[in-house]
Amino acid sequence: CTPTYRSTVPSDPFNPTSCPGRTGSFSSSPGFINILNSGITTPCTYKLTVSRGGCTAERYITVIRCTPEISPCVLDPGMTNVGNTFARRITLAQTFTPTQNGYLNKITHGLQSISGVTNYDLLVTTTTGGGLPSWTGGTYNGLNVLYKVTGLTIFSNSAMVNAVVTIPSGQEPYLIAGIQYALILIPGTPTTGDMKWRGNTSASSYPNGSAYELVYTSWVIPTIGPKDHGFKLDGLCQ
Repeated sequence: CTPTYRSTVPSDPFNPTSCPGRTGSFSSSPGFINILNSGITTPCTYKLTVSRGGCTAERYITVIRCTPEISPCVLDPGMTNVGNTFARRITLAQTFTPTQNGYLNKITHGLQSISGVTNYDLLVTTTTGGGLPSWTGGTYNGLNVLYKVTGLTIFSNSAMVNAVVTIPSGQEPYLIAGIQYALILIPGTPTTGDMKWRGNTSASSYPNGSAYELVYTSWVIPTIGPKDHGFKLDGLCQ
């Protein structure tokens, strides 16, 4: 039962315009109630409390049809037609702006298998008012970190953007269209390993964000290498 529910009351619900003891139907006939809460679990039984004019009634309702009203979608087509890369050991980021609202459940990026690192960490974060990634180092526990995974060994190959990271059910961050976020890749082991995130040197390749690299605790646009990194974001939309 995730993440959006349509519950049908199996018997006549209490009429919120009357006092307890009266039965009838909701004004929003035929009586559907949308419950927006991804934490609800089966058997999906809820207590409904209705108050009006000092008159309060409680009634238990049970979801007898629980179908997510969502479908697969592309949250951001990103940029997958990439031409070059540049090797260096540094934390890299790509800011992006989703084109529609939805739950992010799949990230495709272009960190190459020829990179010197054998693993990396991945973050999805908010951005600052100036459009920079809001995470600047340290732990991954802040509210600005919407999703985190460590020790990934999923890389792209054949100079393509085809490294697919699937986000487990229940951990998908909800992204809002028109709001800018950041995808961050942090180098792992060995400590001498470099990062090769494929992209394009033209800053206009992806118009809704930019590539960045973390210099100490400051994000800067790379002076050498891609000005946009290759990526694509898929999800579930209502």
